[in-house]
Amino acid sequence: MCVIKGVDMNIDRIKELYSYDKNTGEFTKLSDGSKPTGHTGLRVDGKKVSKNKIAWIITYGEEPQHLLKFKDGDKTNFKIDNIELMNKSPRDESKSRSRLEAKARIDEMVEQIAQGYDELEYAVTNIGTVNIKPLRELGYDLPSGNGYKWLIKVEDLVAIGSNTEVKVKCEDCGKIRTTQANRGDKKCRSCAMNGKVFTREHRAKISASKRDESLSDEDRVSRRAMPWMKSWAKEVKVMANFTCEGCGQVGGKLHSHHKDSYRSNKMRRTDILNGACLCEECHKDFHKQYGQGNNTVDQYEEWILNKLEERVA
Repeated sequence: MCVIKGVDMNIDRIKELYSYDKNTGEFTKLSDGSKPTGHTGLRVDGKKVSKNKIAWIITYGEEPQHLLKFKDGDKTNFKIDNIELMNKSPRDESKSRSRLEAKARIDEMVEQIAQGYDELEYAVTNIGTVNIKPLRELGYDLPSGNGYKWLIKVEDLVAIGSNTEVKVKCEDCGKIRTTQANRGDKKCRSCAMNGKVFTREHRAKISASKRDESLSDEDRVSRRAMPWMKSWAKEVKVMANFTCEGCGQVGGKLHSHHKDSYRSNKMRRTDILNGACLCEECHKDFHKQYGQGNNTVDQYEEWILNKLEERVA
């Protein structure tokens, strides 16, 4: 009995279907005496099997132990003296041994997983290229390649910054939860927030401390909630080709600045020509010199002229 492509097949069954002339390399259907039409393979009980394998089985009465190759490179020459086993190189043999050893270790780990383990100490994880090297440095005898499942200590996954999901226990309430190892949270969210006051009154007090009394309620609502603010800011940056007008920085963290300030000139709040694209440092420099809240176009033109003279110098 031999196995071809996962199908148990009796060698006698192959001989019942085909005859083979080892000198000419020709096959014949025994059912009607015709020549098979397949160029590289023949049908055996509904499964396609390569001609060189069938030739080998009929001639030697056994399945080839390795892959077969054509001596002269002609894949249409099925004479038996043109077919030989593809011998493995020492390097291939070494790779095969390594794979078998790795598979044995993996099978052993799978048994341990099936027997059960402490999920707070170990995690079953796929070992990929990101984690395999640092885990080897910690002493794990991992196989070559990636995608293997392995039992890894949770503390080691935390140490290498893995994003593997692990089970952890809150040090306060003892609740077990799932989180990423690289987060290293010792407390659950509810315990971490315990004792912190975030009532409505507390939030209102914080808001009031930051409240700018120069703005009316109408201005404040408009400034913080109206959708056109984002649209205006983007159009200012697009018009400047995402380049700081002060230092010439391209891209990065850019701000959209109102030349006539937002507070003092309501009519020009959405005027694109009233906007200037500035990097974070230049924006800070402008307001450091001219303050914040009642700025004018004249102040901006004076500042930008000085910046341009600095760049030329």
